[in-house]
Amino acid sequence: MNIQDLLKLEKIASLTPAEIKNQQPALFKKLGERASVKLRNNAITKLKKAPKDIRDNLAKLDFNPAKIGSRDIKAVLYESLNVGRTTAKRKKEIEAELAKLPDLGKLDDLLQPDIPILINPVFQPELMKAKMHRLGDIT
Repeated sequence: MNIQDLLKLEKIASLTPAEIKNQQPALFKKLGERASVKLRNNAITKLKKAPKDIRDNLAKLDFNPAKIGSRDIKAVLYESLNVGRTTAKRKKEIEAELAKLPDLGKLDDLLQPDIPILINPVFQPELMKAKMHRLGDIT
């Protein structure tokens, strides 16, 4: 996010992501991108001990908010493993491996559409940067 976006975010921090989506779609898109980066990093951290094919597929996933939507990352990962094109035996193996994995969450878990940005921990670094820029302009 650039400085102007950060300052806009700070001004409307009392709004929820759902309200921002309606009032400022461009800024909401940037919030979604920020949350998707955090979601990807969390998933990579949680899957460090997962089988190599699952880690490789996770690395290839596009965490674009428009593509993921509100789907669970495990479901997206399951689809990316081309389970529909494998044998029944391999399909069961993949399902067993995925069942052992921890919950990877959804984009909405991070965006928290009904909670104001001001109290959402995912966006605290951006709000702090905005505050620093605003204070820097004052001095």
